[in-house]
Amino acid sequence: MSPARAEIVNKSVAFRAPSMSTNANWTQGHGTARSRTTHPTLGANPQLIWSVPIGVGDGQRTRITADPVVSDGRIFTVDAEARLSAHATSGAALWSLDLTPQGEGKGEATGAGIAYGNGTLFVTTAYGVLHAINPTNGAIRWSQSLRGA
Repeated sequence: MSPARAEIVNKSVAFRAPSMSTNANWTQGHGTARSRTTHPTLGANPQLIWSVPIGVGDGQRTRITADPVVSDGRIFTVDAEARLSAHATSGAALWSLDLTPQGEGKGEATGAGIAYGNGTLFVTTAYGVLHAINPTNGAIRWSQSLRGA
């Protein structure tokens, strides 16, 4: 590294983080639809309160790709095999739904996306389907194929 470059790299620069903010609902990855929560509030001494398995997704070929979302006191996750789950903020399981289409094998298509808006949970799967889900009970309100013609 050149001396001039080393001077730039090693230079102290003032840094000021944005004000911390509390975000009770994480309706999509990284915050909310209106804004990304860039500096969330965190307690001085955070401690693990509970932990639950959220499905398949730690293998060499299968990974969980969807961030969990939180809304109205529920945490929603979707695993690498298209299993959608809801948990209370206490960790208690509320419901679970397999979104693998009939005739498809588990794990044949991995990847998903999840978001919450207007009282509906929206989930896409690697099978090319968008689902609108009732967040209270896991009932499918409607599904739409996203595959091209």
